[in-house]
Amino acid sequence: MTPGPDFPSVFEAVHGYRPYRWQERLAEEIDAAPIGQRNAGWPGAIAAPTGAGKTAVLDVAVWRLAMAAASEGRRSAPMRIVFAVDRRVVVDQAHARACLIAERLKSAMDGPLAEVRALLARFSGDEAAPLHVEQLRGGLPREDDWARSPAQPTILCTTVDQLGSRLLFRGYGISERMAPVHAGLLGEDALVFLDEAHLSAAFVETLSGVARWRSAREIDLGLPWGYSLLTATPREGLERFSLSASEREEHAIKQRLKARLQAVIVMVRSEDLGSVADAFVAHARRLAGGGGR
Repeated sequence: MTPGPDFPSVFEAVHGYRPYRWQERLAEEIDAAPIGQRNAGWPGAIAAPTGAGKTAVLDVAVWRLAMAAASEGRRSAPMRIVFAVDRRVVVDQAHARACLIAERLKSAMDGPLAEVRALLARFSGDEAAPLHVEQLRGGLPREDDWARSPAQPTILCTTVDQLGSRLLFRGYGISERMAPVHAGLLGEDALVFLDEAHLSAAFVETLSGVARWRSAREIDLGLPWGYSLLTATPREGLERFSLSASEREEHAIKQRLKARLQAVIVMVRSEDLGSVADAFVAHARRLAGGGGR
């Protein structure tokens, strides 16, 4: 174990509760990966069921980067952590989690979070802003603050098209001069989490192609890079991390896995879209009144 605060104490300081057992085991396995291991030490896929807290990979990646600052020798954890998914609402949710992590680190006065903040500041030299968070998706003003320094620990929450276009020397609204900068920052010293990967098969092939080209390049900077697919149904042949039988029996996880999913057909005898919307609202209120989700 790398010297420094352990993952459960850091996680609890951020969220107010301890991580699931599988999240803690994932952190231990990633931390134990040898420096220089392929894919930055992460499994090719993390096969956690829906509702099991896959977004906590952000917590693990930030913690591991801080621990890399505490260790001597070549850094094993990527500087930029990218959470990509082809659904804007999930991008928003991941961004909210990343902002919470960054805010807790920034405001910590003591304890494990203050230690993590000081460790991350070794990279950027700015303890007032130890972790930068950026959101890249359509419908928002374009921000390039994340691309100003290669030494700034960063979380990017993005849609697949925003990420892919930058990796391939394009980018929405990016100038020809800046396109290589974005491609370089994402194709080097970065860790990509592709959520709901089963819905983005073409981009999985793109990431695989980037990995192949990286292995054939003329100059190797020795910086870590990798990607991990987050999906309940990973394809065959991938090295994967899966929940054990005992981890699936953890109370909160078991509740989600055993939850009943009910479908209700509501007939609306009208071609008026307003009537359809009213029917949705009325049914949602009935569910909310009964404690349903």
